[in-house]
Amino acid sequence: MKNCWANGLGNCSDQISLEHYISQGIFDDKSIIVQGFSWCLDKPAQIGIASFGANILCTKHNNELGECIDLEGVKLIKFLQNPSNKENSLIIKNDLFERWLLKTAINLSIKENCFIGVGMNNSEKNKVPDYLLHVAFNKNIFSYEMGLYILPAVVQSSVQNSVIAIVPFLKNDEIGGFYFNLYGLGFFLSLFPGHTPPSLYEIGIENDLLPSEHLNVTPIYRPDEIQIEHNFVIKNIVFR
Repeated sequence: MKNCWANGLGNCSDQISLEHYISQGIFDDKSIIVQGFSWCLDKPAQIGIASFGANILCTKHNNELGECIDLEGVKLIKFLQNPSNKENSLIIKNDLFERWLLKTAINLSIKENCFIGVGMNNSEKNKVPDYLLHVAFNKNIFSYEMGLYILPAVVQSSVQNSVIAIVPFLKNDEIGGFYFNLYGLGFFLSLFPGHTPPSLYEIGIENDLLPSEHLNVTPIYRPDEIQIEHNFVIKNIVFR
């Protein structure tokens, strides 16, 4: 199906579905903040989650992704939304969380008239490269140095920022990565194979959505654990 961004895998269903750019129903928040896309280059835009979507996946591929990877996003966000709960630790499956970030990144950028990823084979504007398509659907894995990085900033010691923000790194019509701020936790999803990203300041990502404490730290690749603090109680997020 032409309008399905996963049509490179074949076996599309006959029906197109409304794919929410950010998984609907997993956030208590009614909106997110984005900046850096063609329609919000100069200043942040606050977008309602319920209406923020497009017909970009067939029902088959939409259901396949939703069933297996959205739950990891659900687990982390719910844990951060309720820091006063009695659970002091959370286990996140690293590969599923990476794929959830990748799915979200593709959803947001598929109509941006740019290349998703840097130096990808068979790359075309407004099309998901075969490599990233296979990673998203668990038919391949991110090569070393691509995928999930954590920004080890001081802000992560306290879950106090009730915000979800997403910013692409766009240069020469190529998106080399995405910055995610999930309730004060800073993540970077690298789509630049074979390169360890420096600080976001050195990369050139700088706008109103990036707190200064995220700009000048060296990203850490696939951390085993993150510690956060709430009311002097240490909580652990473990990646496996």
